[in-house]
Amino acid sequence: LIIMENSTSITALIERDPDFCSFADEFEAVHGYPHLFIGGYYLPRLESAAAGDLTYISMSPNDPTFFLHHAWVDLVWQRY
Repeated sequence: LIIMENSTSITALIERDPDFCSFADEFEAVHGYPHLFIGGYYLPRLESAAAGDLTYISMSPNDPTFFLHHAWVDLVWQRY
């Protein structure tokens, strides 16, 4: 699991994967983690309970954190 909590970790990812394809593949996985964790996919829940909106592609813009998360995604791509 790659945590992107600060500028140093973003820079490390960019330097580790300088070619576009490698960077794009790894960053897509990194980009998806907040959707699952914030959306509640990994939280223990009752079998009948659904995860939050951020977990599902078609519903994720309903979650206000979607826009904060994607502003961060845009920052990473700009630095790349």
